[in-house]
Amino acid sequence: MSDWLIPERKSDWFSWGFGTRAAAAPSELASVKQVHGSVIVPVTQVGFAGEGDGLITRTPGVTLGIKTADCLPILMVDMGQRVVAAIHAGWRGTAQGIACGALTAMQQNFETKPVDVVVAMGPAIGKCCFEVGAEVARQFAHFNGEWRYATEKCHLDLQAINAWQMRRAGVLPKNIVYNEFCTVCGGEQFWSYRKEGERAGRMWSMVKIEG
Repeated sequence: MSDWLIPERKSDWFSWGFGTRAAAAPSELASVKQVHGSVIVPVTQVGFAGEGDGLITRTPGVTLGIKTADCLPILMVDMGQRVVAAIHAGWRGTAQGIACGALTAMQQNFETKPVDVVVAMGPAIGKCCFEVGAEVARQFAHFNGEWRYATEKCHLDLQAINAWQMRRAGVLPKNIVYNEFCTVCGGEQFWSYRKEGERAGRMWSMVKIEG
C-alpha cells in the first residue's frame, strides 16, 4: 500500500500529493484550523496560519497542508504565475463555493488566470456513500435544480459539484484531475469519519513550490 497518491506531475517546479492513512505529515508546513467554511488564507511561511479551509502561496519552499477524512481535498497549481493552493472542501465549504473562492484569492493576490490552473481532487466520500437529508440537498439547487424540491434523502457528489463550480469560474475541463477513491467504501487505505466516527484519524494533502 502506497503512503501517498501522486497525480501526474505537470512541471518540475512543484510537488503535490494526497496522503493515505499511512502517510505522515512533514515536520514543517503551513496549516490552518479547519472550520468547514470558505476562508482562504494567503501565506508566506510555514506554521499555523489561523482559521480557514484553504491556503495559497507563491513562496518557494513553503508546503501547504490540509487534513481530511471524508471531505474533499483539492490542490491547485497556477502554471503561469507559479502559485499553489490547498483546499478542504466539505459540503458546507462546497455550498459556499470554496474552490471558486480560492481562484478569486489567487487572482486578487497573484494575478492568476483560471485557464492556467491545474486542479487535482483527492480521496473523499463518494456519491455512492454520501447520503444527505433534504435540507442539505436543497443548498445545491444551483447545481441540480431538482434538489430544490427534495423531500427525501439524496446523494451528493462533491467532486462533480466542485468541478462544475471551477469550470464555471474558468478552469479548463482538461485541467481537472479526478480521483476514483471513496474513503468510505474504498477499503482500509483511507480514514473515514462517517465509517469510523471519533476513532478516525486524518489524512494530509500537500502541495509545494520547490525552492
